[in-house]
Amino acid sequence: MIMKLSFFIMFSLMIFSSCSTSKYKKSEVKKTANASTLVGADKDEHGCIASAGYLWSELRKECVRPFELPMSILSPDKTTQTGVLFSADSSQVEIFSVDGHFMLERTASGHYEKRLKHQSAHLDRNEIGNWYWVFEN
Repeated sequence: MIMKLSFFIMFSLMIFSSCSTSKYKKSEVKKTANASTLVGADKDEHGCIASAGYLWSELRKECVRPFELPMSILSPDKTTQTGVLFSADSSQVEIFSVDGHFMLERTASGHYEKRLKHQSAHLDRNEIGNWYWVFEN
């Protein structure tokens, strides 16, 4: 008799605990679904979703993922890869880096640069033909 009673109590506790757990999970799902900030809801003015790695490209006029571009080079401090995109006529280059987003113009000497009031960016080739860039404050 005691064995049947203890089995009944344990069985009841298991059913009760499984019911309360599912109610807890349902309320958590509701809270997540009603949250004001959802993953992927961070679109910029162009519709690019930054949390998915997308940034607006001035050259392509569309959202791109800089790490998927066909060309990348090391940042000036050699710690990160920098996405590089050339215009069809090679008159401009777009650089996506942790230092910022830069549109550089091709100069008469063949390298690319952008000069602002307190900073400049340069893209050029070294003596063995590899691209490198310099960002200066």
